[in-house]
Amino acid sequence: MRYWFCIIAFFAASVGCNAEPVRFGSFLVDDERPSTIVLAGPVRHNAPIDFRRALKAYPQIRTLALHSEGGDVTAGLLVAQEVFDRGLDTRIAPVSYCYSACAYIFFAGAARNVEGQLGVHQIVGHDQYTLQVAISDMLDTLAAFDVPAPVISEMLRTAPEEMRVYDADEAERIGLNRGNVSLVSVSTPIDDVERGSALLLLADMGGGGAVPFSGSVAWHREMDSDGLYFVVAQVAISSTPQAMGVKVFWRKNTDPSLPAEALVHVDFTDREVVTLAGILTKQEELVPGVALAGAPARLADGSFVFALTDDPNEATLNSIALRDPFIDLAFVLASGRNAILTFEKDGAAEVMFRETLETWVD
Repeated sequence: MRYWFCIIAFFAASVGCNAEPVRFGSFLVDDERPSTIVLAGPVRHNAPIDFRRALKAYPQIRTLALHSEGGDVTAGLLVAQEVFDRGLDTRIAPVSYCYSACAYIFFAGAARNVEGQLGVHQIVGHDQYTLQVAISDMLDTLAAFDVPAPVISEMLRTAPEEMRVYDADEAERIGLNRGNVSLVSVSTPIDDVERGSALLLLADMGGGGAVPFSGSVAWHREMDSDGLYFVVAQVAISSTPQAMGVKVFWRKNTDPSLPAEALVHVDFTDREVVTLAGILTKQEELVPGVALAGAPARLADGSFVFALTDDPNEATLNSIALRDPFIDLAFVLASGRNAILTFEKDGAAEVMFRETLETWVD
């Protein structure tokens, strides 16, 4: 989490990012940069209270950096109103995304800047009356925040199960950005972010093949509380309509009761992912992959863990396979559609990955 505070905040000019940030629910504040608060996680129902607690503890806060898949719409609107009333700035850093309810918070910024991804879609209502009231309140709020009309139109036209995503270039072009959010250089405590390509192949509902959606992957390395390194891949698919964020991280297994050499955690922002079928590797992007030996397990909606086997022979084959430059995640959506997400591991990212695995050897 310390890494994500540093990379999202983008305010560590000459000061290192060494201390753990102070947590208020999904909000984080670093004592070394008390003018910045980060939303790093879902917008939960108690987010407005957590946000006010943080503002009371750090009255010098001027900027809210956002990295969230969304969550509770009412809570998001209440936080947004607080941001608006206090005249705070909002920012989405280059490696970050702000989807669904998080978008309302971004819109509220006195100055606002998209350098990552901003995603919007329709509100979900339990009944027609509730939905109409919610839309009316939302339109009044967005008008007060001076949200461009094309964005509101796209929001109302995008189904709740889909996402209209704006990248940095499009956000600038249509006027989502405004004012100047103070920017200084990034400080990363362990490794710089390495970028590569990503490709989502989603099975056609008609059974006629697969539909491709392009994206990108950012690699970095972190250290856990036990002093062990682990590797993180943050994948973003920005193509409309199948926008998706995926965080994948490899950890050494330290639980002797679990028959696994390593654990691969996979967290999808799309909660419609119901099954992680497997993890594969390959030499080229558009060829079938070879499955890693192990077993997947579901932790929560959109969250899974894949245990890489500790069988000596299969573990050796896994180690060799993980040298391949492309990794596949095979998964299934609630609609029954199969999908494969392919992301790249090359250059410095490959060196980072290999060196991290070498530190796991006793």
